[in-house]
Amino acid sequence: MINRYPEIIKLLVKRNYKNSNIFNDKFLNLYNQNRVQLKKKIIQIKSQNFKRNDSTYFKFLKIYNKKKLSKSDESFILNMYKKFEINLSLKKSYNKLVKTSNKNSTLISVFLLEKILSRTKKLNSLQKLNFYLKLNDQLIFFKEKINKFEKKLILKSLNNEKKIFEKIERK
Repeated sequence: MINRYPEIIKLLVKRNYKNSNIFNDKFLNLYNQNRVQLKKKIIQIKSQNFKRNDSTYFKFLKIYNKKKLSKSDESFILNMYKKFEINLSLKKSYNKLVKTSNKNSTLISVFLLEKILSRTKKLNSLQKLNFYLKLNDQLIFFKEKINKFEKKLILKSLNNEKKIFEKIERK
């Protein structure tokens, strides 16, 4: 059987997930199959060493490496979260939250954002799940090089999505 999940997600992404009713058993079954395939795909990707040319990535990396988030960092992160939720992508560079580049940042930047967001208490479980679903759905089309650290970020994101999904499902 051909997995139709990628086709469905393509349509949802075009509409920015607006008016999507995805709570039927068939779709949830496709979703579960897809997540298992994604994990296998990410595990099989060979880690590489290379340099990134992406100021958004480096800004997130700098914030990620801090032990404690400052108020300005937290505000910046929440604003970037909102940008991703609306546009389903981030740009390579920003100046005071205004894009200075029309090129998209790497998807890995958003995984860093996700990791930083997990340290804040500003989002509820549904917001987090929504973010994880949108982010991890983009892995279907993922064709970037990654290093070991980034690979761990992606796998952790998939695991976190599953935990939050199960937590909400129990309620």
